Amino acid sequence: MKKIFTIIAVAMASCFILPVSIQAQGIYQFWGTTLAGGKDDMGTFFSTKYDGTAQQMKSYFTTVHSGRSWEGNQPVVYNGKLYSLLHYGGIDDAGVISEYDPVTNTNTTRAYMNSLGTGETGYALVLAGNKLYGVSSSGGLDKPSMLFEFNPANGSLVSRHEFTGATGEYVDHEPTLFNNKLYGMTSYGGNNNQGVIYEFDPATNNYTVKYHFGGTLEGSTRSSFTVYAGKLWGIASGMIFSFDPANNTLSQKQDLANLGGTTVYGNMAVLNNKLYGVDAHGGPDEEGFIFEYNPANNALSLGLLFTANTVNNRFSLLSHNGLLYGAPFFGGANGEGALFSYDPVTNDYTNIKTFSNAAGGSGEGRVIVYNNKLYGWLLNGGYTSGISSLFEYNLANSQFALKFTMVGDELLKPQGELMYYKNKLYGASTLGGTLKGGGIYSFDLQTQQFEVKVPMAETSGKFSDQGGFLLHNDRLYGVTSQGGANGKGTLFQYDPTSNQYTTLFNFGGPDGDHPYGQLIMFNGKMYGTCNSGSTSDEGTIFEFNPANNVLTTKVAFDGTRGAGPRSGLTLLNGRLFGVTSHGGLTGQGVLFEYLPLPNALVKLADFKSDVTGSEPSARMLAYDNKLWGVTQSSSVGPYTGFIYQFDLVTGVLSKKRELTALTGHLVLGGMTMLNDKFYGMTTIGGTDYMQGVLFEYDPQTNNYSIKTDFDALNGKWARRTELAKVPAPTAHGSAGSCTNTQTVNINAANANEWIAYTDAQGRAVAEINANGNILGNTAVRVFVNGGNIRQTGGGLFYLDRNITITSANTPITPVSVRLYIRKTEFESLKATAGSGIVVPTDLVIYKNNDFCSATLNTAALPQATVKQDWGFDYVYSTEVSSFSSFYFAKASGALPVKILSFTGTAQPAGNKLDWKTVCTNAVDFIIER
Repeated sequence: MKKIFTIIAVAMASCFILPVSIQAQGIYQFWGTTLAGGKDDMGTFFSTKYDGTAQQMKSYFTTVHSGRSWEGNQPVVYNGKLYSLLHYGGIDDAGVISEYDPVTNTNTTRAYMNSLGTGETGYALVLAGNKLYGVSSSGGLDKPSMLFEFNPANGSLVSRHEFTGATGEYVDHEPTLFNNKLYGMTSYGGNNNQGVIYEFDPATNNYTVKYHFGGTLEGSTRSSFTVYAGKLWGIASGMIFSFDPANNTLSQKQDLANLGGTTVYGNMAVLNNKLYGVDAHGGPDEEGFIFEYNPANNALSLGLLFTANTVNNRFSLLSHNGLLYGAPFFGGANGEGALFSYDPVTNDYTNIKTFSNAAGGSGEGRVIVYNNKLYGWLLNGGYTSGISSLFEYNLANSQFALKFTMVGDELLKPQGELMYYKNKLYGASTLGGTLKGGGIYSFDLQTQQFEVKVPMAETSGKFSDQGGFLLHNDRLYGVTSQGGANGKGTLFQYDPTSNQYTTLFNFGGPDGDHPYGQLIMFNGKMYGTCNSGSTSDEGTIFEFNPANNVLTTKVAFDGTRGAGPRSGLTLLNGRLFGVTSHGGLTGQGVLFEYLPLPNALVKLADFKSDVTGSEPSARMLAYDNKLWGVTQSSSVGPYTGFIYQFDLVTGVLSKKRELTALTGHLVLGGMTMLNDKFYGMTTIGGTDYMQGVLFEYDPQTNNYSIKTDFDALNGKWARRTELAKVPAPTAHGSAGSCTNTQTVNINAANANEWIAYTDAQGRAVAEINANGNILGNTAVRVFVNGGNIRQTGGGLFYLDRNITITSANTPITPVSVRLYIRKTEFESLKATAGSGIVVPTDLVIYKNNDFCSATLNTAALPQATVKQDWGFDYVYSTEVSSFSSFYFAKASGALPVKILSFTGTAQPAGNKLDWKTVCTNAVDFIIER
């Protein structure tokens, strides 16, 4: 029996290899934001693979209601609801159609105008039958002007006519319904290129030119027709005219120049058989006026003269119950417009409601009446970018109310590099929040949840065209370029643990104004730059001591040594470097070194628009004892700049790669290095030249490639932001199936590099370093069980995941591998009674010859294993001399070796033993006598 046990022990021992220890780099993802784009054009939040491809939208920065109103965006009533064509908002900021229900006080986005591929949307919708019609102005060659139809019943949005030169082009104002047809004006096109009057029949979708403007009359883009006495009445080139569609007769009536009029926006209103309109800039004070036209006797007279104390400027009048109503966005007590009524009989002007941005916004020019209530849009409500509100005024009880605001307490418009800290990402936004000044947010990488951490008011600092943090002692430090006590920016501290935000310093005056770049740590102190301020108003370099919260201005730029820095400093070999966007010999910026100990600034090079490009605004990247950056512009042509290099050894500043509108242009944030390549984002350029790209630049080969084209929905305008390098989470896999990742040809060029294998989203599965072996096509597959914890025949519980690696060539020497598992998988195994798992280091890698199998069918050999935390998951490393499948189980538990059969037979020469185990084929052994 003793010999038998020895034989079994030998068989079991053959399933082991000796332990090793290796190190590797790990698999990362890029995470970033764009200032605009997404469903509401308020910004995007995304990840990509380690090479900048496979962009995954994690979230859009969205508003409660899509859309932002602008001048003339008047609601129209249909079926008890109010429909509005909103000029801005939605995808690509191309506008939306919204539906408001006064009964339930709910607003719904019904259509996104970008789906038409048209230019800017016009003023309002007009009802014809059971459908709504509107127009858009030209947005360039690829975005034509058109007349479109919206069906409220099913939400369909279709183009019915594209305006062209021959038949009239360039329109803003919605058409007018008359005798079941739509009539409108264009300002260009037609026989004389002075615009046309057109007719559109919704029943047949026929478009007809009814009249070609010419001579002294040009069509108007900002006004349309008023129906009165069987004719259409309008204004063109300041001339009031009537048009009879029955016989195409246009009759000129009165010239507003007789009253000192200049420009009319909107329609005329009918009251008591007279027409009333608004001239925007005429009158003795050039504040505009209301005019009255009597068609009966062709008499034109002056009504109300606007003054500095009344409303003024561009708007239309609404006629209701003997009064005229208006809601312009200029004038009034606050200069932001008002809702008013005007009695032309008595010439009485009554201010109903004074508008203010602090209380909803300013007027936008037009109102409607429905159920004896006035409805209209307000814009700029407490914001700087046109956030809108819908108001209601009850004529019966004189009550004014804001019905809803398009933006709630969400943070919008993100900027700056994301900061990775304790498996969360922290970022800054420039808009929104409960205090309306943007704020700080977090994103939990494990739960995929956003959280507003700090809503900010401008008094505590406001992010604007910058962002990003410096991590120090478990706190985040940063600057805001605006806001604070002096309105010139702040330096702040944010504690993620306590969620406390503290303003540590208010910039302004001799200490510099408007810091934009990220802070950098050097010798226990933080350094940054201000764009302006101090003695020459050319900006500063400052030092901040976090030990005592003292800020000291170290350098005041004087123009000669640079001016207007807009980026942070870069640390290389214990030295600090930076760039200014202006100043120097050419006035186009300099590259400098700052020496903190002697407090010396040394100009190293001048930028030149024809050599290196000009106006560098992005933080430089240190690599290979060189500094790398991007310039905004050059003399080569419009929308051009360069990736540049500064060699610290030779002192030479040189251009490396030209950036154009096609490749992506205007890099305002720095580049991020991963795997010896640079990754960055442009503000504009690419396939859609106004959106930007995510690019890769290889400094070794000087190759530049676009990895992701922004297209409005997936982002645009990546201003002042950098990509954050974040440990990739482990791929989830697909329960009960074997999932291929990718196949990589491992050859002489990459045989000593770490090759990452991920799922389609860039989530980690495995890494291989061939250590010089030419493996050929090498594939990685992952199987996730997704059911009950599995167990070997020997009773060993093993992880829910196994990974299979295959290669065309067998390695000659050991190959290093790193295998990723999810923390949730470890926790499930740990919670299984009898698993013996307590901590992650209890797990080791086992290897056998199964191929991506659901169960462990053949003997698995434990491998020497090194465990490492990776984000919120784990990675296990080992070295192998061949590939197969890899499992994870307890290191010191019962081995997955089972004797399947064991027999003994007496023979003349001795006793023959036959056995079979799960890790061997049939084996025999003769014990000699």
